[in-house]
Amino acid sequence: MIVRDKPSPFKMFFILRGSILQRIYREFIFYILLATAIVVFYEDIFGIRSAAISLLPAELFGFQLSALSSIHINPLPFDLLGLPLAIFLGFRNTVAYDRFGHCSKIWGDLIARCMDVSRQCQTFIREEGPVRAGSGLADVRARMTYRAIAFAHALRHDLRGTDPGPDLKGLVTASEFEDSKRVSNKLSYLMLRMGADLKQCLADKKIEPTNSNELDMTCSHMMQSAVECQRIKSTPIPFAYTLLLNGTVYIYCFFLPVGIVAALGLMTPAVVGIVAYTFFGLDALAVELEQPFEMHSNCLPLDSFCNTIEINLCESVEDSRVVEPLRPVDFLIT
Repeated sequence: MIVRDKPSPFKMFFILRGSILQRIYREFIFYILLATAIVVFYEDIFGIRSAAISLLPAELFGFQLSALSSIHINPLPFDLLGLPLAIFLGFRNTVAYDRFGHCSKIWGDLIARCMDVSRQCQTFIREEGPVRAGSGLADVRARMTYRAIAFAHALRHDLRGTDPGPDLKGLVTASEFEDSKRVSNKLSYLMLRMGADLKQCLADKKIEPTNSNELDMTCSHMMQSAVECQRIKSTPIPFAYTLLLNGTVYIYCFFLPVGIVAALGLMTPAVVGIVAYTFFGLDALAVELEQPFEMHSNCLPLDSFCNTIEINLCESVEDSRVVEPLRPVDFLIT
C-alpha cells in the first residue's frame, strides 16, 4: 500500500511510485502512436479509398457507388459508447473497492480479537503470578497468546500463497511446529490447539465455564475472519464481466482516433492518450483492488497488520524482544 502525503498538483504529474501508469504504459504508448499514425496518414488512407471507388461502376444493383466517396466517420457513436463504458468501469471499480474496504475491516476485527485473546487469557485463566514471556511457552496464557500471533502470520501467508514456517517458528511449541508442517490447513490446526489448551484449562479448573465460552467465542471469531478472507480471495469478480469490459475498452480506444481525427486533427493523439490512460487505468486499478491480499502497490499491508498484532501481544506478556513497527520504504508498506 502506498503511504504518503498528497503531493502538489505539479509533482503529481511526475510521480511513478504507486501510479497505475506502470501497469498500463504499453497500452498508453501504443494508442498514442496509433493515433499519431492515423493523423499522419489520414489523407493518404482516404485518398486511396476515393481512388478505388472511382474504378468501380457508377451504379451497381441500383445503388449509386459514387455516393461512397462522401462517406465520413461520425464521432457520435463514440460519444454514445464512451459514457456508458465509463459508467460501467466506475461501477466495477466501486465493486472492487468494496471488496478492498471489507477486507480491511476484517483484518481490523482480527487485530482486535487477537488482543482480546491475550487479555482474556490473562484475566480468566488462573495461574500463579502474572504471565511472563521469560517463562517460555510452558505457561498456557503465554502459549495461547503467541499462538494468536502465529495464527495471524499463518493467515497472511495462506492468502499470499507463501510459506509460513519461518514466522511460526518460536511462536508455537516445537512439537506443534513439526506437526504444522504435515497439515494442509495450518489455520484450522492452530485453532484446534487453542481448543485443546482451553479444554485442559477447564479440566484442571483453571477457568470458569462461562469465561471459557467467551474465550472460545473470541477464537471462533478469529477463524470466521480467516474463512471470510479466504472466501473473498477464492471468489473474484466474474471473469466474463472483466473480459467484456476489457475487450470493449481495447476496441473503443482502437477505433477512437479514426472517429475524431477529422474534427480534432493534430490534437487527436493527446485526446486518445487521455482516454486510454483513464479507461485502462480504471481497468487495471480494479484488477488490483479486487484481490486486496496480493503484493501490488495498492493492496492491503498484511505485513504491517501482523506486525501490529505481534507488537501489541508481545508487550502484553512483557516480552523483552523489541519488535519494531514497519515503516514505508519508498512510500510503500506491505
